[in-house]
Amino acid sequence: MLKKILPIIAFSIVLSPVIASAEWIDISENDQTILAVEKKLIVKSNQTIFFWQRLMYKEVQPGNMKFAITYNEVDCKLIAVKIRKSIIYNESGETLSKEEYDPVDFDQQVPDSLGEKLLQAICQ
Repeated sequence: MLKKILPIIAFSIVLSPVIASAEWIDISENDQTILAVEKKLIVKSNQTIFFWQRLMYKEVQPGNMKFAITYNEVDCKLIAVKIRKSIIYNESGETLSKEEYDPVDFDQQVPDSLGEKLLQAICQ
């Protein structure tokens, strides 16, 4: 049981400063969502970039979800992404769920999609 709790506690401690002191830059907005990137924590290593992304819903979604924050790894040459972590929040900013992923492959982004536009902005 302790082995399951320690990673969650560590993940929460690491993530708390990201949310509290974040400098979000809006990338795209439509009638349902606002997509933003945390400007100060973008890390570049050759053609790979690591960054935090926030998807804010204008209306509360099923399950009481208001926004999601993900930590992503991007291959700029491929215009493809791996999601490393995701955290879902309610309207009060309380955590609804947290997940960590270990994806093997990058996911290609659909042409002219919001994902492709985000990666193009990050890779500039």
